[in-house]
Amino acid sequence: MKKLIIFCILFQSFVLNSQNLDLKYKLLYACKVYGIVQYYHPLASECRINWDSISRIHISKVRNANSHTEFNNSIMDWINTLGGIPRATSISTIIIDIPQNNLKFDWVQSKVFRLDVRDTLNKIIHEFRPNFNCHYKLNDFSDPTKTGWILYPNDVNSISNQTSSSILADTNQDKLLCLFRYWNRINYLNPNNNIMDIPWDSTFVNNIL
Repeated sequence: MKKLIIFCILFQSFVLNSQNLDLKYKLLYACKVYGIVQYYHPLASECRINWDSISRIHISKVRNANSHTEFNNSIMDWINTLGGIPRATSISTIIIDIPQNNLKFDWVQSKVFRLDVRDTLNKIIHEFRPNFNCHYKLNDFSDPTKTGWILYPNDVNSISNQTSSSILADTNQDKLLCLFRYWNRINYLNPNNNIMDIPWDSTFVNNIL
C-alpha cells in the first residue's frame, strides 16, 4: 500500500512536470502573482522597488515556460528578485472577511504552483500589514480635473495617456503589464466583485487571446 501511494505521488509529479500549461492559465496565474506582490509585499506596495520594471522582464519568461517546472522556476525567480519577504514587526490586524474586502486567496493553493511557490505566496499574505500603498489613493477632490473615488499616482505612462500609434508600438510585455495592472485594480479595489455576472477570473481567461 505504501509503495502504491509513493508511486501515485511520483506519477502525479511526473505528469505535472512534463505537461504544457495552457497559455491562458499561465498568464492568469502570472497576473495574480503580479497583483499579490504589488498590493501585499511591502517593497512593491510602498514603491521601494520598481515592481513594474522587474515584472516587464519576467513576464515574458513566465509566458514562454514550456512545462510545470519551468513555469514555477520562472515564478520563483520573479519573486526572488525582491530579495526576500520582510518579517512584520507588528501584530497582525484582523481584517473582516466580507465580500467587499476581496480577500480571496484560495488560488494560492492551486496545484499549478509548486509547494515552494505556494509557501512563498502564503508568506507574503501572512507578513502583510495594512500600510501606505503608493499605487493608489482616495480622491480628496481638491483637484477638479481628477474624477473618481480612487486615483493612481503612477499612471503617468498609462494607456490612457498614450496615442494609438504608441500603443501599437508597445511590446507584448508592456501590453500584458498594462492588462495585469488593470485586472488587479478591479480584483482588489472594486467593492462589487461579488455581484459580477461573470467571475473576474473568467473574464481574463475568455479575453486574453
